[in-house]
Amino acid sequence: MTPIQQIFLGSGGAAKKKYIDDVFSTFLYTGDNGSNRHVDNGLNINGSGGLVWVDKRTGSSWGSIYVADTARGLDDQIFTAKSDAQSDGLGRIKAASGSNTGFNVNNDSDVNSSSHNYCSWTWLRSKGFFDVVKYTGNGTAGHTISHSLGSKPGMIFIKNLDAGENWRGYHRELGATHNIEINNNQAAGASSTVFNNTEPTASVFTLGTDGATNSNGQEHVAYLFAGGEAEGSWGPNSGDFTASEHI
Repeated sequence: MTPIQQIFLGSGGAAKKKYIDDVFSTFLYTGDNGSNRHVDNGLNINGSGGLVWVDKRTGSSWGSIYVADTARGLDDQIFTAKSDAQSDGLGRIKAASGSNTGFNVNNDSDVNSSSHNYCSWTWLRSKGFFDVVKYTGNGTAGHTISHSLGSKPGMIFIKNLDAGENWRGYHRELGATHNIEINNNQAAGASSTVFNNTEPTASVFTLGTDGATNSNGQEHVAYLFAGGEAEGSWGPNSGDFTASEHI
């Protein structure tokens, strides 16, 4: 914790406030071709759960921006620039050993090559900040999915893990009547079949019949980012914190 954070935290019996660097990290590293490189960003994703996002800063990285999370298992990757289904057991991103903070990467050039530099972003699951949920679709309009964010999401990203469907995204500025496809550059579309024209709440989000978000019997993952109505104590001005500003 930095000195300025200690000043804001104060002393006595007040509840400990959470700060962005307790639950979020932007961490740069240089690849080394190691078979099991440890990337120590100071966050315990093993204990809290969360999301790791890795991109190559040098060379061509189109299509190879890896996303791994603890709800699916860090070994299983999806790609933010592609509509591809999940790739199981790739192991490009792996859990750190034991109680170590951060995560491990293997010697794949997209995450760990000595000729490239990389950037990683990590979000820990935390009320009023971020949550990740894996769920099975049922193909029925009005299907609700529970989450533990504890506040209304400001942004939600969803990927069908079993099929080549485009990512779908909700943002509070667009509302539940519109959605975006984060893996392409199309304008926001209006469709009731994605989020059922129903705003998310502090405990659930609602789906329509679209196969990208609610295909019957198929697995999906949702990433939920707080939208400024955070629960709990965040820094000196808890009501001003917006997790979706950190992506």
